[in-house]
Amino acid sequence: MVMGSLCMCLGYILYALGFNFWILALGAILHGMARAFFSGNNNAYLYNSLEKDSHEKEYQNYYGKISSFLSASCFVAALLSGIIAGWSFRLMIWLSFIFQLTSLIVAMMLPEVLVKKPETTN
Repeated sequence: MVMGSLCMCLGYILYALGFNFWILALGAILHGMARAFFSGNNNAYLYNSLEKDSHEKEYQNYYGKISSFLSASCFVAALLSGIIAGWSFRLMIWLSFIFQLTSLIVAMMLPEVLVKKPETTN
């Protein structure tokens, strides 16, 4: 999560400062890397956190709540981004950076969830 948020932050900075094609392309590459880093790790973190406390049967319930909140957030962001982009597209990118930076800070504060794997012998 930390690497994904970091790549996303750097990508937003490049988008905001992008004065030529290559800087924007590098920002797009960083965003692609961020998506790869994010792929599945949030779900795994949620499941492992619940499993640690013996609540893994509640995974679908929590996953549904998180998905609903994410959908509502995307809806609000879509409405507001259209208004903000009307004033300044660059402002919209900097605001996205601020929210992603907040996400990076939160990700750095999340506790490590240790998963106990059964030991195997050969």
